Amino acid sequence: MAKSTSWYCTPEAEDVVRARGGPPGRGRDGAVSAVVNRSLGRYAEICRRELPTLSQDEWGLVCEALMGTIHEPAGMCSMVWHGVADAVRLDGLDAKWQVDGPALIRRLKRLSFAAEVALIDRAEQYLAALSRDERPELPGE
Repeated sequence: MAKSTSWYCTPEAEDVVRARGGPPGRGRDGAVSAVVNRSLGRYAEICRRELPTLSQDEWGLVCEALMGTIHEPAGMCSMVWHGVADAVRLDGLDAKWQVDGPALIRRLKRLSFAAEVALIDRAEQYLAALSRDERPELPGE
């Protein structure tokens, strides 16, 4: 059963809903809830399909490198490799996680934008679980 939830949205999010919804009261398909649910469902499916395959150690490096990073607006999701490269160069995370840093960075540079978003989304889920004092497993093969 659907649960009622309130949330605040940015003007950009309002534009997304407005462009996809019909006038209020004109049936379920145009309702804000339906538009938000469809959009989030599609986003989740894109992330599931586009998630790059990394080893657990590579995921550990990526998650640590992205810790505290906010990728807003959405365009900031591109070039995620740059933050990982900085973490390798400045913090030696490749040695810490026993990962071939330059090879990982080369692979990250070749990711599509959708794959970069999926990678960031998965890292955010992992880091959010850590912040709730959960003990999530790192994604990966």
